[in-house]
Amino acid sequence: MSIMFDDILGGDEDPALNSGPGFEKYLKTSHVHELQRGVTINWLMQAFGMKRAAMEKRLGNCPMLRAGQNGSKVYDFRVACAYIVDPKLDVKKYIENMDPKDLPENLRSEYWGARIKEQKARLNGEGLWLTEDVQASFAAVFKLIKETITLWTDTIDESTGLSSEQVEIVDQLGRALLSEIDETVATYARQGRTRSQVQEFDEDVS
Repeated sequence: MSIMFDDILGGDEDPALNSGPGFEKYLKTSHVHELQRGVTINWLMQAFGMKRAAMEKRLGNCPMLRAGQNGSKVYDFRVACAYIVDPKLDVKKYIENMDPKDLPENLRSEYWGARIKEQKARLNGEGLWLTEDVQASFAAVFKLIKETITLWTDTIDESTGLSSEQVEIVDQLGRALLSEIDETVATYARQGRTRSQVQEFDEDVS
């Protein structure tokens, strides 16, 4: 076995391995299975172009795969990479996609607190509407009522036939109903029977 593989697998450390030629050939697909047996700090230093002090600091909390010859530390390559390489991810999205039970204890309470607040906000939001949307909805209803009432005379006349006096009576009743509806809505708006929630906030401040 070559001295390069001795280093990969935890054999005798050779200082020449840190700058020796031909390192790239050991990263070919045909040699990937050798990595599964573990790698040493020397190998990782050369692979990541890092000095020993920096590499040892990165691997401070990394669990060893096993002890190699001469007591050298041998690491699982994939596990070691997670400690060596700075994560390139959106931390916020990563936490959002985590299962709540996997969150740290201090973040777990924050998570459920936020969910409760969200539920309350959604519950309150079900009873809140934009003024413009409400006005548009009522305008459509009033338009339908007006169009229906103004057609009463023609509809009844075509069905049963009406005398001129009866036509006048139906028309008067229709106009009276529309006028009453208009006045009721106007009075309701003037008296402000439906308060904006903003008023509640103002009352709390005063």
